[in-house]
Amino acid sequence: YRVASDATVPVVTSIVRAAPSPTSSTLVTFTVTFSEAVNGVDLSDFALTTTGSVTGAFLTSVAGSGATRTVTVNRGTGRGTIRLDVLDNDTITDAAGNPLGGIGTGGTYTAGAAYDVYGPVAIGTASLPGGTYGVAYSQSLVTSDGLAPFAWSVTFQSVPPGLTLATNGSITGTPTAASTFIFS
Repeated sequence: YRVASDATVPVVTSIVRAAPSPTSSTLVTFTVTFSEAVNGVDLSDFALTTTGSVTGAFLTSVAGSGATRTVTVNRGTGRGTIRLDVLDNDTITDAAGNPLGGIGTGGTYTAGAAYDVYGPVAIGTASLPGGTYGVAYSQSLVTSDGLAPFAWSVTFQSVPPGLTLATNGSITGTPTAASTFIFS
């Protein structure tokens, strides 16, 4: 009779984004591909590396079988990047029981693609200081997060007579009427 032995250890061959980047989506998905079918893959086998102001990102699920897994991540808040890494804790094995990357941490993978993430645009200007009839006025509207460039415009009423709103958020001019004006 003949005995065959499988001494080939599984490795991660790639981690790719499953959707376009940049994104403001709350959930982002990565596709993890191994060199062969593996077992024992769960959330504890992954970690996130973030940059910028990204906070609160966390792993939500792992799905799939064989040599491919889909990992879903809640992107948290802020703007920056999120990369999925595979941690080698010897719980991922092939059918012969060979651990990922061999015994030890040789299978840790930190070279995958990252998502550029950003949150929805938040207007940081709650109110504007009042202007004075006949006196030059200049203020800028401020945003946070979002994906620049932004184009400002008035959607309700209009800016006071004598003032203009530029697409970059600058309100400039000299008021030609004295009153209270509401616009958005």
